[in-house]
Amino acid sequence: MSETNGSGGYINERMDRAEAMLNQVASDHVLFLQDHQMLLKAQVVMQDSLQQLDKKLDRLADAQLATDERLNALITTVDGIIRAR
Repeated sequence: MSETNGSGGYINERMDRAEAMLNQVASDHVLFLQDHQMLLKAQVVMQDSLQQLDKKLDRLADAQLATDERLNALITTVDGIIRAR
């Protein structure tokens, strides 16, 4: 692999390959930036969904406490009725 004089075919070939690789890197970088932007948007949407889920879970926990209190009251009432017999 030696440099050619005159037409510079070998050097031109190497430059063409380097240019093609550089174009590929630039193209891949554009795709990467687009994918990264999409991931950032998805992260924001997911964070919002998690916050909504957290609020719903808090409401569910509160409802479960109320249900437990009512169930305990019912158990006490039924127990009292059964023991009174």
